[in-house]
Amino acid sequence: MPPTLLSHFSQRLAQKAAREGRDLSPRLAAQEMGLPYSTVLALDSNTIAEFPELALVVIPDYLACPLCGPDGLLEIVEVPDADLAPSRRAARAEREQRLAKAEEARRNRRARGRPRRNLAEQG
Repeated sequence: MPPTLLSHFSQRLAQKAAREGRDLSPRLAAQEMGLPYSTVLALDSNTIAEFPELALVVIPDYLACPLCGPDGLLEIVEVPDADLAPSRRAARAEREQRLAKAEEARRNRRARGRPRRNLAEQG
C-alpha cells in the first residue's frame, strides 16, 4: 500500500461554513482566497497533482486549520492500490469517451429527425 496525500478540504470548508453560519462553495472560497477555482476544485475532489506555493499558505489560514495532520488540510495515509483515484490520463480518457457518446447520440437524434434542408437548393 503506497502512501498518498489525502485532502480534507471539503470537510474543513464545511466546518468553516458551520462556524460562520453561511453557505460556502468551493467557487466562493476560491474567490475569497484569490486562488484559481481549478486549484480549489482539484483540492476539493482530491485530484490535485501539485500545490501552488501560495495555496499552501492561504488555504490553511482561510480554513483556520493546520496544513498537515488528521485535523489539517492534508494527511498522508496508506491507501490500497484499488482505492486510489484514477490518474489524470484515465479521467481524461473517460471524459473523452462520454463526450464521444454524447456526440454520437446527438448525430443519431438528428438522423432520426427531419432531414436537413440544403439552403442552396431552395434558392
